[in-house]
Amino acid sequence: MLSKIKKTGLFLKLLMKYDISPTDLNDLLRTISIQKQHPLFEFCLSRADYTLDLSYCKSHPSKEFIYAGRGHHTIKPYRILGERKKRLFEKIFYTDSQDARANIAFYENHKEWLKNTDITIPRCKDIIIGEKFTAFLFEYLDLQPLYSGREYQSLKKATFSLCKGTERRKVADHTSYEKIVDGQARIKKLKIFSRQEMAIIKEYRKTMPVYFQHLDLKEENVFNGNVVVDWDNAGWHPMGMDFGRLLLSFYIFHKEQFYDKYLEEIYSFYDYIEDDIPFKPFHHTVLYYFIVFFYGHFCENNETKKFMNLIDTYKKKLSENRLV
Repeated sequence: MLSKIKKTGLFLKLLMKYDISPTDLNDLLRTISIQKQHPLFEFCLSRADYTLDLSYCKSHPSKEFIYAGRGHHTIKPYRILGERKKRLFEKIFYTDSQDARANIAFYENHKEWLKNTDITIPRCKDIIIGEKFTAFLFEYLDLQPLYSGREYQSLKKATFSLCKGTERRKVADHTSYEKIVDGQARIKKLKIFSRQEMAIIKEYRKTMPVYFQHLDLKEENVFNGNVVVDWDNAGWHPMGMDFGRLLLSFYIFHKEQFYDKYLEEIYSFYDYIEDDIPFKPFHHTVLYYFIVFFYGHFCENNETKKFMNLIDTYKKKLSENRLV
């Protein structure tokens, strides 16, 4: 929480039309939210971006701050606007962020992209675009968490549904999802793979068909009824990213048996997909993205020895140009 002096200083900067950093703005808004000062919260937003039309706030006098979510390119905390059946979930992105662009593309095209899936999503009621910020207003759903003990199977169902329900594309999107970027950066820093090994992995990834993928199908984003939220990182990517994230979920929920069972899981992924791709590039790609997601999510790991054994086995098969 900001000190009173720093809060006053940041507030004065906004009044005088000075720019403040995203970190300072989020700290200021969070401090204001703790005091439940919605008018001041909205005033600071309007001073930070004069072009953002916040008139929708006036038609929803009942407001509530919520502190869920860890989005890197959003204004936090998020808010619930309105009462009862007319409640909306407000999520404000930085307009120039990949997350905002991904959400706009998704909600403009989701009916076509998800038409063959059984996935349910919150409806987007409105998108208000400003120079610095873009506000999304979603219908508020009373989301039910996944049943205890069934989390992994539910995540598997959502991943399979998305993979099987979308069609191929020829060109992949660029992704800046922080967990993949962070994981790849850590892999490079730790020199997990040699240049030759990365070249082999890259060639296998190139052979994978491009499908629409979520990239963050974890228990915080998937709910009972196959409801999936948070499409901030979704896009068209080579098959294997969502399966790599799913394999990380298998590690998280079944850590005791992971090292004995992970190969069976990858076979189950492969058996489910309806595509004519060979197993070898699929296996290479899924394992690579599992390692990337692992290093993107975990800075420290108390099972380093076992995990490094898995990587060593993977690297050996890369050098032998085989996986089984």
